[in-house]
Amino acid sequence: MTGTHPFEIPNRRSSGDRRQHEDRRAHGLPSQQHHAQENEVLHELLRDAHARIRELEQAVERLTSGI
Repeated sequence: MTGTHPFEIPNRRSSGDRRQHEDRRAHGLPSQQHHAQENEVLHELLRDAHARIRELEQAVERLTSGI
């Protein structure tokens, strides 16, 4: 044998193995898109809830300061 050659192990993974793709984020599934939209709606609802809580806190503060 002349020269050096790297020792290579044959790839034993099947073609259906999910680890085959180096960047799994590049293969988005429709269900992941649905989750992203759902998360956006939940964030919007949370922002609205926080705004309402701030309004209630201000109203309570005005009422207690008038007593």
